[in-house]
Amino acid sequence: MSDNDQTTEVVVFTNKFHIRGRVALIQGARLTDFIRSSHDFIAISDVTVLDLSDTVLFQADFLDVSCRYIEVILPASAYRSS
Repeated sequence: MSDNDQTTEVVVFTNKFHIRGRVALIQGARLTDFIRSSHDFIAISDVTVLDLSDTVLFQADFLDVSCRYIEVILPASAYRSS
C-alpha cells in the first residue's frame, strides 16, 4: 500500500453474511465512489465473516467479495447494531 492510500473500516451485508473489515481507499475518495468504480469484486482485508445471527464463521487476512451480492455497505463508524 502506498503513502497515498488509506483504509476504511466497513461493514458489508449480503443476504447470508455480515462482513467486517477494511477497504483501501485513495485519500479523499468516498466509499460510494469506491463501490461504483469497482468491477466485479471488492478486496477487503482484516476480515471477520459472521452469519446473520452474528456468530463468527471465520476470519481472514484478505477476502474478495462479489459486488453482485452486496446489499448494504457502510463505514463501520456509522453502524449501530440493535
